[in-house]
Amino acid sequence: MLPQPRLPGALDTQRHGGSPVMPEKLQNIAAGTSYATSGSTFLIGGLTANEVAAVGGLLLAFATFLVNWYYAHRRMLLEEAARRSAGEDDGL
Repeated sequence: MLPQPRLPGALDTQRHGGSPVMPEKLQNIAAGTSYATSGSTFLIGGLTANEVAAVGGLLLAFATFLVNWYYAHRRMLLEEAARRSAGEDDGL
């Protein structure tokens, strides 16, 4: 009988009695994806299309608020820095 060829990384069958084994990092990613999918299915499963649209709209509105706040805050900091540098140039 010919020896079984070694398979790279994720399909290494030499460990654990000849069954294919995924590396731990891939197992963690697969588990996280599985939990996220099942959780979202559980949460969305009982909602109608209108409710999903309403929740999506609320999430987008909140994301828009955060983006607007971030850029308004940055603009305020830049204007304040410009006023300070203009005041230093005028000898104030």
